Amino acid sequence: MDQIDAALIHAQYFSRKDIEACLAFDIGTFDAQANAALIRELFDTFRETYQPEIED
Repeated sequence: MDQIDAALIHAQYFSRKDIEACLAFDIGTFDAQANAALIRELFDTFRETYQPEIED
């Protein structure tokens, strides 16, 4: 979570709209990739961290 926050949200100046767009992304498009499990794990962490923030 800290790495996502530092490298993506703060360093890239992600707005609420940017986060919403990422949360809407179909992560299934990466299922055929060699690192699909790691990509999904990172995306799930992102979702768990920022989804509640959006729903408030």
